[in-house]
Amino acid sequence: MSVIELNMSSESFATDRKDKWRQSWFLFGFTFVTFAIYSLAVVIFDFENGVRGVVPGAEYQSPFYGPDLTGYISGWPVMLPFAVLTLWAPFGFRGTCYYMRRVYYRSLFSSPPGCAVEGFEGRRGKYSGETRFPFFLNNYHKYFLYLAIVLGIFHWYEVIVGIFHDGIYIGVGTIFAFLDAFFLTLYITSCHAFRNIFGGSSKRPGKRTYQIWAKISSLNEKHGLYFWLSMFSIWIYDLYIRLVAWGLLTEVRFI
Repeated sequence: MSVIELNMSSESFATDRKDKWRQSWFLFGFTFVTFAIYSLAVVIFDFENGVRGVVPGAEYQSPFYGPDLTGYISGWPVMLPFAVLTLWAPFGFRGTCYYMRRVYYRSLFSSPPGCAVEGFEGRRGKYSGETRFPFFLNNYHKYFLYLAIVLGIFHWYEVIVGIFHDGIYIGVGTIFAFLDAFFLTLYITSCHAFRNIFGGSSKRPGKRTYQIWAKISSLNEKHGLYFWLSMFSIWIYDLYIRLVAWGLLTEVRFI
């Protein structure tokens, strides 16, 4: 098998490859960074347009705001979203995700550009793997997974609250809320660490455990796809709520 040698110039990011292999990784990295900036911006500077009740007649709430426990905390500032305490959890889960590591290692840091490329030897002295900040946080991915599971439950809670009020309510936002919870569930359950829970560390898993592990493994093959579907469904649902709150769109109720 032939090996493509790479000239890893830290200044120019130049390589000996003639194809545009970096473009997709830069696009992925840029998209995620944009999503992160958007999330922080709306939570801090446009908090009031994402809370429950901004869409007339509906019970929608920005997916960035759940769970909202401010009602249980005495003296919590009205204009300070509870998300300032919880937003780190989903970002921690996505940021330490095995798929996302490949994205930012190759697109943002070029460290490394790939696990089996030649021409990387010149930077070996600077490469520390996941032993330094912030990369050592990747070692806590499974704990971020547990938090993501809890947050995923709250996303489904928002779907139920959105449907079962004022009788049964189904509108455009309800569809976005469902897609948000659905794709987030697929993203979480296709996670490598989630698969490890079901027989990943067992030498002789039981038949039922193996069947669950095999099913999760089939989902894991599309983990990267679910990463983006989940991220964009959250993004679109939040943006929809704000556009209605700003008066740029009108909520349509089907039932």
